[in-house]
Amino acid sequence: MASSQVRTGARITVRDEGLLRELLTRPLDFGCMPGPSRTESGGFLVMAIGDEAELRALAGDGVEVVVDAVGEVAAEVGVGDRFDGGRVVPRGFGVKAPASGDGGAGR
Repeated sequence: MASSQVRTGARITVRDEGLLRELLTRPLDFGCMPGPSRTESGGFLVMAIGDEAELRALAGDGVEVVVDAVGEVAAEVGVGDRFDGGRVVPRGFGVKAPASGDGGAGR
């Protein structure tokens, strides 16, 4: 993906497991642990990040794509240092990078 392309999020619904498996082979960002969920109709819903045009191109027979407005995603991103220069402990299920001196690039 070219660096000049704007990446955006999308909710992608597929009608069956075969389409889900095919979707997950695409070069999209599904996060570190894609978590498809079942829909009421028996299909699957998965979140993805990618180029808006590529995401929209997925729509077709058995695949519904709802692209998030870029402003909606950007509105969730805060400004400033939420860890107050290291004085606030992060919370969540993350993994602390080893102190290898490479900035975590070796993980």
